[in-house]
Amino acid sequence: MEMALGYFRQALPFFHALGDRAGEAAALLNLGNIDSDQDRQQEALEDYGQALELARASGCALVGVTLVRRPNGYAVKVLPEFTYDRRELGSREARQALTQKILRAFEPEIRKDIDQWYQFVPIWPAKNLKP
Repeated sequence: MEMALGYFRQALPFFHALGDRAGEAAALLNLGNIDSDQDRQQEALEDYGQALELARASGCALVGVTLVRRPNGYAVKVLPEFTYDRRELGSREARQALTQKILRAFEPEIRKDIDQWYQFVPIWPAKNLKP
């Protein structure tokens, strides 16, 4: 994992110099995943935050996807695109409103199959869950 971490950290300035925001965001997401796996939650949050800011600044599309196990395989549902004005997302209130909009769209899907809900990115460090 540390080798992969090194490669992604080395790649960041190249993506930045090339103006490749998508590559830079992808590298940051991978860094966040590695940091999270290594129980470095603060670093992971910083990496994810930078990736999100790059995505926001570039005006990327936000599309929600659910994947549910069924008896004969998996059912994938793509939610409608979450539209936003990237200039407005500079304000905390606008980011909170967009987050709420996204959560409201996912809520009925989660309720349908609550037993299959999984949080891919840990919110709470495992050490806080131990008695």
